[in-house]
Amino acid sequence: MVNAPYGSTFAVGDVSACFRNNPWAPRDKCWAAIRDVAEPQKIRIDHTISFGFASGPGNAGAVMDAVVDILEGFGITAKKWVDDYLFLNVPIMNALRPHPELQRTRVTYTLPLVSAITTHSTLVESQAAIPTLLTSGGTIPEGHTTVTFTFPYSLKDISTITAPLRFPWADQKWQSFGFKIEFLGFTWDMWHRRVSIPDTKRLKYLERIKALLESPDQRVRLKPLEKAHGSLMHVTFVVRGGLSRLPSLQRCMKGFTKPRLQTRQLTPAALKDLKWWQNTLAAPGAFRTLINRGTPVDRGISVDASKDYGIGLRVGDAFKAWKWQEGAIGSGGRDIGGAEAIALEFAIRYLAIIGIRDELTKVLGDNKSTIGAFNRGRGRNVWTNESVRRSWEVQSAVNCETAVIYVKSKDNPADKVSRGDFSGLTRLSCALDIPLELRPFIVEV
Repeated sequence: MVNAPYGSTFAVGDVSACFRNNPWAPRDKCWAAIRDVAEPQKIRIDHTISFGFASGPGNAGAVMDAVVDILEGFGITAKKWVDDYLFLNVPIMNALRPHPELQRTRVTYTLPLVSAITTHSTLVESQAAIPTLLTSGGTIPEGHTTVTFTFPYSLKDISTITAPLRFPWADQKWQSFGFKIEFLGFTWDMWHRRVSIPDTKRLKYLERIKALLESPDQRVRLKPLEKAHGSLMHVTFVVRGGLSRLPSLQRCMKGFTKPRLQTRQLTPAALKDLKWWQNTLAAPGAFRTLINRGTPVDRGISVDASKDYGIGLRVGDAFKAWKWQEGAIGSGGRDIGGAEAIALEFAIRYLAIIGIRDELTKVLGDNKSTIGAFNRGRGRNVWTNESVRRSWEVQSAVNCETAVIYVKSKDNPADKVSRGDFSGLTRLSCALDIPLELRPFIVEV
């Protein structure tokens, strides 16, 4: 996703027809044009896929990447996903000199006088404040003003440039330039830099979940479960908190021994997570902000966990520490990876308690597996996954993110705190409540 200036607009194109309509290409195969290494002046058609359709997207990509290069040579910003294109049209600035062969377009839009949208504004509020095209002779609605942009190229330029290549664009899939546009199953609001789930998709996926939950005795077949899981994987691009709600479904799918014939009862964990998804998708208005948070803020925070002692949180020369209860680590799936995840969770809770809002904060840690789990939004075991989930809920409430930076144990300031060594340090004065589900296993020192 391009983090472009205000006033930028999107257009979408599709070239899948080039794999269906080109007279040189077999109708049932993907193909790609490749240059002959021995005779560079010749172009040959690669119509053989050595490894079946699994390698088809690679052949498609060879053609699509070439088109991107050609268009960008004319100053047209093109991004693509397999055979779907997104074109970014940025208004002409003083330093920007459009390609002389492109057709400049001057367009006027209307927008509300009050259109200040914050990261906490609802999706409805942001969509109501998106500029709309002012047609020739049209009137400006009450409470609105106008803004005029000059863009460096038009849709016609794209078809003109690719015409000599006989490039068969799928015309029915074209969308004109606009501040809000549908692309790859999401609604992109370029004006406010947000992405959301269209209601048509949301309701479609909601029905798939309902069908699983309403099945007799919660016994389901593998294919509908896989289909729902795939849909939810797609949705997590927007609903980031749902990433930790997928491992239970994946474990449930692995339990099928005869996939085509067998029905299997949903596990309690899968049932619980599907109900969470049902409640989440039942409410419209979910979105994800695309605003670049910039460089992480360094507040001198580091975390660590040890098997023998407990968890350490260090902020500069101050600390907080928690000690394991007897038998907490090493049984019931409670391992050091989950302990390191809880250490990170406590750092996130600390940031929320001291009033940090709308920030990307740097935190040091020395466990790569745990850092990977936080970056993926889900953990490999239940303890880690639950900690990542709780952390995400805390961050979402204050619109914060954490950039966890790996350091070696010997360079981790919190290493000695996690082993009960507090020499030369003072205690942090703030109160941090231990989550209810962790209280049987850990106590603050």
